[in-house]
Amino acid sequence: MDKKLYYCDYWQKKNISDYSYCLSDLIFQNEKDTTLAQIHGIILFKDSILKFKKEQISVFEEEIRDIVRNVYKESIIKIWYYNEDDSKFDVEHIPSRFAITIQVSEGINKANILFLNDLEKCIISFIKKCSS
Repeated sequence: MDKKLYYCDYWQKKNISDYSYCLSDLIFQNEKDTTLAQIHGIILFKDSILKFKKEQISVFEEEIRDIVRNVYKESIIKIWYYNEDDSKFDVEHIPSRFAITIQVSEGINKANILFLNDLEKCIISFIKKCSS
């Protein structure tokens, strides 16, 4: 996967009050292999990476997994967080730069991307919880 696709510069940035976010399209490992894809996202607060707390992560991840499994019931889903420079972080300051890796043995239908809308709604809901 092309590392340049991990960054918000390549995806539409949207704003909600002091927050902004972007969410990528499905990024496939290569054109022919549709069994593995990633979705990258970033949530910013006043142009800085928002930091998650450990207790916020479990709810966020559960909602994401439910959305993906609504479409791909037998999928393997990994959600990981990273700093742009790949530096380490502690569990009380988890960066909101994330990747969702989805593996589906029968393949991910490139035309069936409606669940991306639900993922975006999940992010918007999370931002609204953070801002209240």
